[in-house]
Amino acid sequence: MDVAKLRLWLSLVVDENDYADIKPLPNLDYKIVAGNSLLGVEKDIFNHHLFAELEELKPLYFEATKSAKKKELKDKIDALIAQLTGNKAVFDFEIYFSEVFHKKGGFDVVIGNPPYIQLQRNGGALADLYQNSGYKTFARMGDIYMLFYEKGHQVLSGNGNLCFITSNKWMRAGYGKKLRKYFLTETSPKLLIDFGDAPLFENATTYTNILLFGKKPQDTASLVADLSTKPDLMGKLSAYLNAPKKNYVPEFGEKRYLIVDKTEAAIKQKIEERGIPLMDWDIKIYRGIITGYNKAFIIDGVKRTELITEDPKSAEIIKPVLRGKDIKRYTIEKRD
Repeated sequence: MDVAKLRLWLSLVVDENDYADIKPLPNLDYKIVAGNSLLGVEKDIFNHHLFAELEELKPLYFEATKSAKKKELKDKIDALIAQLTGNKAVFDFEIYFSEVFHKKGGFDVVIGNPPYIQLQRNGGALADLYQNSGYKTFARMGDIYMLFYEKGHQVLSGNGNLCFITSNKWMRAGYGKKLRKYFLTETSPKLLIDFGDAPLFENATTYTNILLFGKKPQDTASLVADLSTKPDLMGKLSAYLNAPKKNYVPEFGEKRYLIVDKTEAAIKQKIEERGIPLMDWDIKIYRGIITGYNKAFIIDGVKRTELITEDPKSAEIIKPVLRGKDIKRYTIEKRD
């Protein structure tokens, strides 16, 4: 949090000409807060007087300069927060920012880059933690950023907007179905940019997207763009945002979120009208061979010849293998 305070202070003074006039930052302890914001507490309808006292003390602490007064106010504020949260180690927006919810019903803007962590990691500890927390978007095989989307939507004001950069796996993955439905029924998506595996973050391979949506569901057109094949545009994003509406067609549904250009959309429509979906074919599809250790069981032509020379019977058990990367668009690429 100290780094966040420093960055805020630097942003305020960067354009100052006379450093002698620079004033110190006010007390930001209750403006910049850290904690588990995915967990909250039940609100007691009889605690209005505690919220009123909290909202009266926080502005006084914000402006306080003397150490003794700051400590006195901070102790009182912390005691009230502990009483309202039941001493639980949670970060509840409606408690820590109660003045925002009482005046405006939430935040006008929520911006973030939430963590990407699979809920099944560490034996499903995170999945167990959030499974009964009331999230509509929860999926045990999903990712924690999906819950942040829902929480972010919950804390928006009536006309607020949320903008996140996250993994784009929710757009097509099975575990993203609930989140896709949530976006369709609870929000109004305004902008979606899919970056594919473009290198947005240095030293990290990520599959990312930027999504902007409004609080209330509205029948509005979505501005979309697929930049996964246009790495040269990464540094010109703001200039490019005027073009997507003309070039791309959004296909948003519970099954998947697709961004295709108009030519691809027309081809896709023809295929769907004339073809039969794979799931409707009367066939059974199985997974291919799993060796358990490819380096030991998949050999090249030189090794094959060597083994057969040592034991001619090896020719009967050594079989050609076809891997996914060997299958091209219209042919098979044979490998030695």
